[in-house]
Amino acid sequence: MSASEIKILVTGARGFIGRALLPLLAKIYGGSSIHAIRRRHDDPVPPVPGVTWHSLNLLDTGAARKLIDIIKPTHILHAAWEARPPHFWTSDDNRRWVKASIELTDHFVQSGGKRFLSLGSLAEYDIHQGRMIEHQTPEIPTTLYGQSKLDFHRHLLMLNQERGFSAAIGRVFYVYGPFEHPSKLVASACHAIAMNRVAEFGPLDLWRDYLHIDDLARAIITLFGSSVRGFVNLGSGEPVRQSTLIETLAKISGRDDLFKIGARPANPHEPPILFADTKIIRSLGWKPEIAREDGLATTLQWWRAQHRRAA
Repeated sequence: MSASEIKILVTGARGFIGRALLPLLAKIYGGSSIHAIRRRHDDPVPPVPGVTWHSLNLLDTGAARKLIDIIKPTHILHAAWEARPPHFWTSDDNRRWVKASIELTDHFVQSGGKRFLSLGSLAEYDIHQGRMIEHQTPEIPTTLYGQSKLDFHRHLLMLNQERGFSAAIGRVFYVYGPFEHPSKLVASACHAIAMNRVAEFGPLDLWRDYLHIDDLARAIITLFGSSVRGFVNLGSGEPVRQSTLIETLAKISGRDDLFKIGARPANPHEPPILFADTKIIRSLGWKPEIAREDGLATTLQWWRAQHRRAA
């Protein structure tokens, strides 16, 4: 398809991940029609030229059909879901998002859509396996969030087989960067530094797969523009001890006095190590480009800037 024939719809475009995708889409698909969704017409949106915004709630019955009829997208990048910590793990909105996502997909296929990329989660796996490998690691979600994501993605891949359009699911691991929810590990530490407040943590002896949001955005766009179908892990592939992240921020800021590691009890149900096998996404030419210390430094700068604006 030529660039002028491509019409891209991005859901969840105002979220932590979605807003990082828009500038890349505008750069790579500059000659295409790019559309994004916000719930209300007065919701502030990322200032990305060339993006057409539509105001509606995808959870409303019939909203997906209406939007597809208006835009008739050839490509969808589906990043919308309930993701507000901590209740997203158990929220009934997960079930509503399954229904809304199925409606979106069904009408997309009926309208002749070509490529659908949904953002999944490591929570769809049996997280106690340690290393997550696509199509090998068992899919045994332990949360409503993970099960709901998996339910939708199985429907998506079933349609992919039956109707012949192209569908992929990018399973996201741990991410940090600007606009992350302040309750998350890196964001909470940066917020503590910016506010000059003490932050208490558990032992932070778990190994996790962290990726800067800009590296994740590039991975998503790489997968989106490929012909790869099915599940693809989106992570660094290199686990890091969580305490290392906090210690690095302490070194960068010179404020190790603010962090109390071990002040809170450990969660006995958390697996000691969890990371992505990244052979598939790397085979497409992607690899992380942002060094950990650089990514943490720029994230801290962003949080400090937010504090200055609010002061």
